[in-house]
Amino acid sequence: MSNETEIVIEGFPRCANTFAVISFEMSQSKKKFKIAHHLHVPAQVVRGVNLGKPVLILIREPEEAVKSLLIRHTSISSNKAFRSYISFYNIVLESIDKVIVADFSIIINNFDRVIQAVNTKFNVDFEVPEINGENESEIFSKIDRVNQISDGGRESHVARPSLDRGSSQPIIPESHLKRKAKALYDNLCQFSLKLD
Repeated sequence: MSNETEIVIEGFPRCANTFAVISFEMSQSKKKFKIAHHLHVPAQVVRGVNLGKPVLILIREPEEAVKSLLIRHTSISSNKAFRSYISFYNIVLESIDKVIVADFSIIINNFDRVIQAVNTKFNVDFEVPEINGENESEIFSKIDRVNQISDGGRESHVARPSLDRGSSQPIIPESHLKRKAKALYDNLCQFSLKLD
């Protein structure tokens, strides 16, 4: 991320990061913006806030995010994933009034409203995406192309819904870390964008 960055779109892995970035990029017909994204580290959020950039934080219910992450990265333990989730969002909470927070379901179903909120909060004029069946197919096609290049087209790695992945959902036992991550998520939801 640099001074030239024009927006930060960041979240824990498997929180619709790729969907959000591609949807944003596709909707900007007048200009290609410099986006800081996909580092999955809170330092990028902190730097964006310190530079006064528009910052969009993506959240997802932690068990769902962790399940998806464990399918993609089988060597990671659920405890390590929950620790990372907690660490990421605890740091984000320190700047919560200076960012827009959007939950997974709002990102994938109402991304236009998310960008409208970014425009209003940060007094910017990004083009608002129009997500419909045709656009969504194009977004998923781009996600598939990214997956083909970066992960050899493995279905376990693709950043879109997948019926094949549904049968391999890991079972995550109850734990202190899982409960702590859920409590943190519930707290973040208080600050998340709400639809009227």
